[in-house]
Amino acid sequence: MVLKPSVETYAAHAVVHIQCKVGYQIISSNTRVTCLLTGKWTPLHGYCKKILCPSPTLPVNGGFTINKTPYIVRTIVTYSCNPGFNLVGQKSNICGNNGKWSGRLPSCRATTCSKPKSPGNGFVKIQLGQYLVHSRVWFGCKAGFTLVGEASITCLAGGNWSNKVPLCMMRQCPPPLAPPNGNFTPQAASYSVDDGIDFKCRVGYSLVGSTKLTCMENGKWSDDFPVCEEIICPSPTLPVNGGFTINQTPFIVGTIVTYSCNPGFNLVGEKSIICGNNGKWSGRLPSCRVRQCPPPLAPPNGNFTPQAASYSVDDGIDFKCRVGYSLVGSTKLTCMENGKWSDDFPVCEEILCPSPTLPINGGFTINKTPYIVGTIVTYSCNPGFNLVGEKSIICGNDGKWSGRLPSCRVRQCPPPLAPPNGNFTPQADSYSLNDGIDFKCRVGYSLVGSTKLTCMENGKWSDDFPVCEETTCTAPTVEGATLEPAQGKYEFGQNVTYRCGSGFVLAGPAVLTCSESGQFDKCPPYCLSLTCPKPPQPLGGVVTTSTGTYNFGTKLLYECEPEHELVGSRNVVCLIGGSWSHEFPTCQALG
Repeated sequence: MVLKPSVETYAAHAVVHIQCKVGYQIISSNTRVTCLLTGKWTPLHGYCKKILCPSPTLPVNGGFTINKTPYIVRTIVTYSCNPGFNLVGQKSNICGNNGKWSGRLPSCRATTCSKPKSPGNGFVKIQLGQYLVHSRVWFGCKAGFTLVGEASITCLAGGNWSNKVPLCMMRQCPPPLAPPNGNFTPQAASYSVDDGIDFKCRVGYSLVGSTKLTCMENGKWSDDFPVCEEIICPSPTLPVNGGFTINQTPFIVGTIVTYSCNPGFNLVGEKSIICGNNGKWSGRLPSCRVRQCPPPLAPPNGNFTPQAASYSVDDGIDFKCRVGYSLVGSTKLTCMENGKWSDDFPVCEEILCPSPTLPINGGFTINKTPYIVGTIVTYSCNPGFNLVGEKSIICGNDGKWSGRLPSCRVRQCPPPLAPPNGNFTPQADSYSLNDGIDFKCRVGYSLVGSTKLTCMENGKWSDDFPVCEETTCTAPTVEGATLEPAQGKYEFGQNVTYRCGSGFVLAGPAVLTCSESGQFDKCPPYCLSLTCPKPPQPLGGVVTTSTGTYNFGTKLLYECEPEHELVGSRNVVCLIGGSWSHEFPTCQALG
C-alpha cells in the first residue's frame, strides 16, 4: 500500500488516503484512516488485490504467445496466423491497469493469388472462382503450338504464383548448316519460331549472304545459308627509293610486308603493314626521304618547340612569341626532303593597338602610352548624354581593342501608342535610348508592321507604330481535291475540309484550321491514285492477277515456262499512289 500524504510523523486528527501500487486495486469500502488522540489509527478494513486480465481469445486459424503468466498488468500477447493466412488487425495487445486488453482480437484471413492469365494461343484448363494457397492451375496450347515453360503453377503462401505463365510457341525450324571456314551461334538442339542465328567466318574469310537468319512461322529459315570466301589483299606498292619483302604469297589475311630504303634515305612511316580481315593493308605506304635539317634559330622575344638535338625530314617546329609580341612569318616550319626548312625563320614584333577613337559628345583617359598590350582606355560622356556601350576597353594580344567604341546619346523617347485590339510591353513611365517595346495583337488579329520598336539616338522610335488587322487564311490548292466550304478567305478558327475525286485517296490531314498566324495549322494533304499501270508480260512466262484489274491491293502472280527460272519477286502488289511493290521479275532460260 501507499500513504498519501507520506511523511515521517502525523499529528492528531490527520487523515491519510490509502492507495495501491500499479498493478493492484484496493478492496475496501473506506480508503481513509484518521490519527486519534491516543496515537493510534482508526481501523482499516481492506487490502490490495493484484489486477489480472482475462485469458486472451485464440484467433481462428491462428495462435498467440505471451511474455509472462499469469496475465498481470503489462503482459503482452503477440498474435500470429497459420501458414496460408494473413493477420488482419493489431499484432499485439497489452493488459491494462483496468484489467482489460488494450485492443480488439485480430483475425486470420485466407491468402489468395490473382487469377492467372491464359497464354497467347493457349488456355487455362480449369478456371476457379478463388485461388487459395496450394491451388494448382494447369495450362494447355492450341493445335500447332508447343508449351514452353511450366505446365502448371501453384499458389504460394505469400500470395504469388510459383512460376510465370508459360508460352505457346510455334514449331521449330530444321538444324542450320555451318558454312565451310565459318560457324554460327547459338548452337542449340532445336530452333523455334522467331529464334535467330548469327553467322561468322573465321579470320581470313569474308561472309557472303545474310549474317542473321530467323526461324519463320512456316518452319523455314528466312534466307539461304551464307558462305565464307577467302580474303586476299591487293599487291602492295613499291616505295620510291626503297623496296619491300613479304613472308608469304598470295597476299592472304596475316601477310606481312616489310619496307626498307636505299642507302642515304630514311624510312618515314610504318616499317611494316599487315593484310587485314577487311581485305585492306593496315597502314599507308611509307616513303624514303633524305635526312635532317640544320638547328633552327629562336627569334628575339620568342621561342620554338620542340627543341631537339636533330630534325629529320617531315619534323615540324612551332614558333610562339611572348605576351605583347606578334609573330611575323610562318608559325610552323617543316624539315623538307632537300634538308632545308620549309620557310624563313619568323620574327617577333611588339604589338601596338591603334589610337582609340574619341566618342562624339565624350572623351577618354588611358593608363599608359604607347598603346601596348594591356593598355586600358576609360570612356566618359559630356553632361546631358548617356554612355551606351562598354565603359572601358583593353588592348589585346591580337593588336585590337577588346570592345566596340561606345557612344554618348540623348535621353528618352515619347510614350508609345497601343494599337486597337492590341497592346505593348513593357509599359513604363519613360523610355530611354535603346529601350525596346514589343507589340502583340489579341487572338484573331494579326500584327501589321514592326513587332518591336527601339528608342533611337534622335529621341524617336525606330519605326511607325503597328496596327492589328483581323486574321484570315488562304487555303492551299490540292490537285484533284475539292474544298468544303469553298471560299477565298477563311476566318481565324474556321475549318476547311479536303475531299479527293473518284479513283483517288486522300493522304494527309483532311481538315485544316485557320491559325492565329494567318496560316493553316497543318501542311495540306494530297490525292494518291488507286490504280497502277498495266504490267508487262514476261518473256518466257505469264502473269495473272487476283482481281482482273489493276487497282489498289491487286496481287500479280508470275510463273515461268518450263526450262526457265524466275528472277525477282513472284508476287507484286499494287500500292496506294499507283505504284507496284516490287520491280517486275523476268524469266531466264536455264542452261
